[in-house]
Amino acid sequence: MSNDTDAAVEDLNTSLVDVHLSVDQLAGNEDDNELALKGVIMVLNNKWQESTELFDKYKEHSSIMHFGGAFVNYMQGKPLQ
Repeated sequence: MSNDTDAAVEDLNTSLVDVHLSVDQLAGNEDDNELALKGVIMVLNNKWQESTELFDKYKEHSSIMHFGGAFVNYMQGKPLQ
């Protein structure tokens, strides 16, 4: 794994506010894959609401964020939106 991925996995206490701040500060320079990884880490840490909000906010930004949101909805048993 890359150093960025290792750092993201080690930070299991990532909150939605932290993710939004980092995304806003980078002004779109953060890789969509890294943002999706943070959303999945939130799911793995039972932060379902925060993960849903993250994927919903950026689902129009890229296809990986759209599919990440669909994955979270599927895992919760919610219908597709």
